[in-house]
Amino acid sequence: MNLIAFLGRTCTGKSTIARSVAEHYAAPLIGIGDLIRERLAQDAPLAEAYAGTDGFPDQFIHGLLTESLGKINRPLVVVEGSIGLGTAIASLHFDGTISYSVGFLLYCPVHIRRERFEARQAGRARVELQQFFDDRERLFDRRLPADLVELKRIKPLEEIDASCSPAEISAVVFDRLALQGLQKS
Repeated sequence: MNLIAFLGRTCTGKSTIARSVAEHYAAPLIGIGDLIRERLAQDAPLAEAYAGTDGFPDQFIHGLLTESLGKINRPLVVVEGSIGLGTAIASLHFDGTISYSVGFLLYCPVHIRRERFEARQAGRARVELQQFFDDRERLFDRRLPADLVELKRIKPLEEIDASCSPAEISAVVFDRLALQGLQKS
């Protein structure tokens, strides 16, 4: 099973671009954030245990990804997420479960991501939003470097400036995938 991964901070466009790539290649899409929300909705004690904590352990992310991949029998899968995803992918690559094909690290300035976040969360209290966003930034700063090191042990990440439109970002991604030899199925 080959894997295309999209990593990045909150509101860099990971989900939007991953969805576009998955549709283009008729590949399943796994969103780590969606898996986490689904698991926590099904398991109240687990949700309580992680309430107010500093993210989820890498083993938790690894378990969710392993479980999801186990339900898929396709040659290509697209995965998107942030903290913990790189470590999970590296682990699955080294144990032979997947063949990590290419990873994209989406980045853009904080003021653009903050605007996107606030637009997406319309109706919530501004102070609450600022605190949530800032907490995510600190968590990302602490945990992402180690996560990326794990992925870079396999293959360098393609870094993409995600401060432009989704169509422009998708065009860059598709160009880079074509250079990797990945053709539409």
